Amino acid sequence: MANARGRPLAIHLTVGEATDCKAYDALIALPEQAPKALLADRGYNADAIRTDLAERNIQAVIPGQSNRRTTIEYNQTLYKQRNRIEIMFGRFKDWRLVATRYCLVPGFDVWD
Repeated sequence: MANARGRPLAIHLTVGEATDCKAYDALIALPEQAPKALLADRGYNADAIRTDLAERNIQAVIPGQSNRRTTIEYNQTLYKQRNRIEIMFGRFKDWRLVATRYCLVPGFDVWD
């Protein structure tokens, strides 16, 4: 979860094969202040998530999946700001040195 500037607010790690929507319950409970809108990709396109967001008075900015029978209206201008979240994840991938604990001590081989 990130703020409007793309700075991380909360992180919830899941296994690699888990779908995005499985982390929704853990992430929505984490921020100290409730967000005004949730910008998410199609992985969060579930009726249960949309209902929960409506009960919390949070605007759902989530496009509908192509196989959905009813079209979902969402703020496309606001959705374009989701690139800041993608940039945040890109930075995490650039910083994988920290996440995977590489050993960069000169002359030290991990396999010795």
